[in-house]
Amino acid sequence: MNRVPKKLAPGRVSVPTPRIPGLLNFSLVDIGKSCSLCEKTFKDHWNLKRHLQRCHDITETVADDMSIVQETKYQDIQTSNSPKNMLTPSESVEEESDVDNEYYNSILNYDECEESDDGSRVDNSDFDVEKNTELNAGISLFNHILNNMSAFANNNESSIDEEDEFQSKMFNSTAWNRFTPNIHPFKDIQTMILLALVDGDNNMISHRMLKKILFTINLLLKIYKEAIRKDISFKLPRLDALWNYQTRKELNIPIFKSKSLDVTLSDSTKVTTFLNLPSEHIKLLAADPIKSKSIFSLSDRTPNQSVCLQQGEKWRINTYFRQPMFTHNNVDFWSGDIVLLKDCSPNIRFLVESFHTMDTSNVFSCGCSIDIEINHTDINIESFLSVNTTPLNTSLCCSISPDTIILLIPTHHKLLEEEHFLKRLICNGTDQENNQRKYYKVKIAPVILFSDDTSGNISKQFNPYKSWLMKCVALSFEERCSIENILFISAIPKKKSANAASLLPEIVDDLKKLENSVVMFSAEDNAYVLVVPPLLWIEADISCHSELCGLGAPNSTYPCRKCYIKLQSQIPELNKVEYYTNRHPTRTKDHYIQAASTPDRDTVILDISYFDDKNTAEELTFKNNSTDKLLELKVYDQSKDTSAEILHYILLGIAKYLITDLVKVVLNKNKKELEELFDYVKDYKNSRGISRVFTRTLTHAGSFLGRDFKVLIQILLVILAIKFADTEVLQEITPLFVRLGRLCSLVFVQSIDSQYETYISEVDSAVRSLIEALHKYDTNCKHKKHAFYTSKPKVHLLTHLPEDLQRFGSALNYETKKRESREFTDKNGTGLTPRRILKDNTFALFRQSNGQIIIGMVLFSKVYHLYIEHSSAHAVNNNYCLTLKYADDIYMPLDELKIVCLLDMHLKVGCKYVVNLNKFGSYWSFLYSFY
Repeated sequence: MNRVPKKLAPGRVSVPTPRIPGLLNFSLVDIGKSCSLCEKTFKDHWNLKRHLQRCHDITETVADDMSIVQETKYQDIQTSNSPKNMLTPSESVEEESDVDNEYYNSILNYDECEESDDGSRVDNSDFDVEKNTELNAGISLFNHILNNMSAFANNNESSIDEEDEFQSKMFNSTAWNRFTPNIHPFKDIQTMILLALVDGDNNMISHRMLKKILFTINLLLKIYKEAIRKDISFKLPRLDALWNYQTRKELNIPIFKSKSLDVTLSDSTKVTTFLNLPSEHIKLLAADPIKSKSIFSLSDRTPNQSVCLQQGEKWRINTYFRQPMFTHNNVDFWSGDIVLLKDCSPNIRFLVESFHTMDTSNVFSCGCSIDIEINHTDINIESFLSVNTTPLNTSLCCSISPDTIILLIPTHHKLLEEEHFLKRLICNGTDQENNQRKYYKVKIAPVILFSDDTSGNISKQFNPYKSWLMKCVALSFEERCSIENILFISAIPKKKSANAASLLPEIVDDLKKLENSVVMFSAEDNAYVLVVPPLLWIEADISCHSELCGLGAPNSTYPCRKCYIKLQSQIPELNKVEYYTNRHPTRTKDHYIQAASTPDRDTVILDISYFDDKNTAEELTFKNNSTDKLLELKVYDQSKDTSAEILHYILLGIAKYLITDLVKVVLNKNKKELEELFDYVKDYKNSRGISRVFTRTLTHAGSFLGRDFKVLIQILLVILAIKFADTEVLQEITPLFVRLGRLCSLVFVQSIDSQYETYISEVDSAVRSLIEALHKYDTNCKHKKHAFYTSKPKVHLLTHLPEDLQRFGSALNYETKKRESREFTDKNGTGLTPRRILKDNTFALFRQSNGQIIIGMVLFSKVYHLYIEHSSAHAVNNNYCLTLKYADDIYMPLDELKIVCLLDMHLKVGCKYVVNLNKFGSYWSFLYSFY
C-alpha cells in the first residue's frame, strides 16, 4: 500500500528527524523578500540581492548583507501584525523583571509559527532560515562554541577569564554586526550559545536544571547591568573557588561527600558506582535550619490510635528508638536519673527510664516511683523540678508490686547501676557554674530504606538498574511521599550478577556507625549533638524482600520470610482452609543467624515448633548468603522489619488475579455483559466520590498499573453487586470482589484516630474472610486453566498484615510507589477542608458540633441530611447500604460541620442512594460511626 504524504501547513517544509543527540535540524520557510529602498518584493533571496546590485548600485558583499537584513525586518513586521504579541525567549529575558517558571516551560515547547490576520503562517522562530539555503558560517561558529564549551567542562581547573583566545574570536566576530550573516541560521549569538549548551552535546541535562541555568543567566545579566550603573566591579568566580568554597571557609555547614565503590561482576570485570551514604544525608539535614526541625522526633504513646509512625510498637519499645534524655528549663534529664517532683513531698522521687509524647505534643517521662514500683508510670515533664544528686544505696532498694516486695528486677537494677549507652561526655566540656560534667544532647532520627528497579529508559525492560533510596521517618505522611524528601543513595546496573545486594556491605557499615551514634551539628540546637538514626524497616517488592532475607524465590517450598508455611503452586488439590488462615511456626532472627553460620547453608535449624531437628537451612529455603551483612544490624530483624506492602500483595496481586479472571475467563464468552460492565465503569467518571477517573479498557487488565487497580477496585465491586446481582455467570466470583473490597477499604487509610486495636481485629477478620472465599472458589472452579489463588505467596503474606499494623502503624505508610498524584483525596486522611474539596452533589460523613455523625449531600453550601434505610441481607453481604433524603429537607450550613469521610454514592436504586462501602476508608468510618 502506498503511503500518503503528510500535507504540511503553508510556510512549512518536511525536515528529517534528528537521529542522534546534538544533530540540529531547522525548519525551512519560504518567506517573501522586500527591498527597503524601493519597497519592491521578491520571491527569492538571490533575486533581491541581484536587484540591489543592478538597480541601486550596491556592491555584492553589502547587497548580500542587506538582503538578509530585509528578510529579518520583513519577519519582524509580520510578527508585529500577528494577533498575539509573541516574545522570543531572548526578548523575554531582557524585558521581564521577574523570572517566571511558565516562561521557562514555554522555551522547550516554543511554537515556531504563528498565524497572521490573513491566515498565512508567520515564522516566529529563533532561526532565520530560508528554503534551499545551506547552513553557512554560523554552523562553523556554532561548532567552535560547542567544542570550547565541552573542553571547558572537561577541565576542572580552567576559568572563564582564561579563555582569552576563544572570547576574542567571539567578541571580534562579525556576528555582532547586524549586516553580516555569520550566525545564520540562528537568530542571534546568544541563541546560538544556549543551543550549544542544550542540544549540542551528549551530556544529560534535565528540564529542571535547564530552568535553573536560564534563571541564573538572567539574574547574572541583571546584576551585571546594575554593576555597570553603579560602577562596581563584576567578575565571575573561578570554578575552583566555587568547588572548594565550603572547605576553605571552614564553616559548620557539612560538605556532602559521595563514596565510590568498585563492584566485581561475574565475568571478573568491575563496574564503579557511587554511594550517597545515609550518614551524609543525615549530616546535611541536621545542619539545615528547616529540615532539622522535622527529622528528629520522640516516640508517641497515645493509647489505641495510629496517626503517625511514632506510635508504632517498634518505635515505642526498641531501645535504639527511645529518647534517653530531654532538656527542660535548661536542665538535662537522663535515663537513670532520680528526679524530685514539683508540689510533692521530698521523699517522693521518680526514676526516669525514657521520654515520649502523648497526643503528639505533650512530653512525658516513663519511669517508676521510688521506693520503686514494678509498674511503669508516665509523668508530665512539667512536673520535674531537679535531679537528685544524693547517692542511692541500691542494695537497700527493692521492687514493689501490689502483691509482693522482691529484689530489684533487672530493668530497675540496670537503670540505677549502669550509665545509658548514649550518654557521651563532651571533651573538655564542664558546666562551670554547677561544676558538673556536660554531655551531648541525643537526637533520634529513624530512617527507612527502599530498594526497587529503575531504568535509564522509559521502559524498565532495557538498561535496568537496582536502586537504593532513603526516607526520614519523622516526617509527616505527605512530606515522606514528596519527591524532594526521597533521598537517593545509589544505583547499580542489573547485569552479570550485580544487584541491590552488591551495595549492601557499604550501606550496612554506614548504618552500623549510625546505630552507635555520630556527633553532628544541629541547626535546631545550634550545637553539636549525638545523632542516632536507626533503621525502622526496608521497603521492597516480594522478590526483593526474599533476596534481602537470603531466601529462595517466591515460588520455593517455604517462601514466607516470616514463618514456615509450605506452599506449592502445582498441586492436585488444596489443603483444608484452616491451613491457610492459621498461624505457622515463626522464623526468627536467631534462625537467620544460624543459617548464615555456614556458607553452604547445611546448618540444622533448631527449636522450630512442630518441626523435628533435622531440617537444614537449605531445606527451609535459606539460599542466598550475599545479604548476611544485614544480620550485623542491631535494630533490624528480617523476620519482622520487611513490612507487608499492600501495593504488590493486593493491587498487583489479588486484585490483578481476580480482574484478569473476570475479564478473560468468566466473561470471555459473555461479550454483552462485559460491554455493559465497561459502560457502567465509564459512567463513574461523573462520580464526586472518586478523585481519579478510570480511563483504561477492561480487556487490557494484564497491563494495568497500581493506580488503575486502585480506582477500579473501589467502583467495580458495587457495580457487580447492584447492576449484575441476577447475572448467573457472575454469582461465584462476585463474593471474592466483595471481600476484597472490604479489606481494601480498611487498609488504604492514612490514620486511625481511635479504636486501633479493634481496627487491627477487623483487618485480621477481613483477611481470613477473603482467604476463605478464595479457597471456596478454588475448590469449586471448573475452569481447566485455573491456578489456585489460595496457595499463592502474595495471598498468604496478607495473614502477617495485622502484625505489621501493630509493629509499624497503618499499612498505607509502607505501600511502595506512593508518589502518584491525586492519591491523597481517596485515602480519607486528615486535613479535609470543605471549601477546598466539597462541591455540589458531593456526599460525605459529617460531624456536628455535638459530636453526632450524619450522612449529608452538599448543595449550594448547605448539607442536606440523609438517613440509612434498614439494611437488607443482600446489602450487608455485598458491602453497601441504601440511604434516603428526609421528606422535609433537613439541612445545615456547610461551614458549621466537620468532614469525617468522603463517600461514593454515585449509583442509585430507584430514589435511594447507594453508599459504596468499598471506597477507601468508608467501611471503617461506617463501622465506627453507626454499628
